[in-house]
Amino acid sequence: MQGKLESFDDDAQRGVIVGDDDGHRYWFTLADWRGRGLPREGSRLRFDARGERAEQVFDAPVPQRVARHTRDDQGRVKSSLLSPWAVAALVLVAVAPLFAVWMPLVDALAVLMAWAGIRQVRRAPARYKGQALCGAAIAIAVLSVLSTGLLSL
Repeated sequence: MQGKLESFDDDAQRGVIVGDDDGHRYWFTLADWRGRGLPREGSRLRFDARGERAEQVFDAPVPQRVARHTRDDQGRVKSSLLSPWAVAALVLVAVAPLFAVWMPLVDALAVLMAWAGIRQVRRAPARYKGQALCGAAIAIAVLSVLSTGLLSL
């Protein structure tokens, strides 16, 4: 059963838990406490109910939080790097129109670099970001090849 610690008296070493079952109150002693440290008022608890008494009183489990950032040895937050393949693919797509005759070949090379960038991001997502950038480079390269191919017809 679960509930919330309403009060705990350090001197008497007794506490009162308000259960999640319609607010029924259960008392317990410090001998029944199995949690970490001393019981704190307002904390969520898990316990076995025996009449008006709570036995085997523990801290209620809390869901584990997902780590948002990784830290280095000095405790500073490491930021994700932009995949160099993604940057290279986007730059190559941007300069491809300058190579008029070789433009389809340059765009194909940009697609290959973007594909390598996507693989790099998927293999190490904590270290690299830029999958959307790779997708944009591929889309621009394909549109560029299609538009130049249609214009030449």
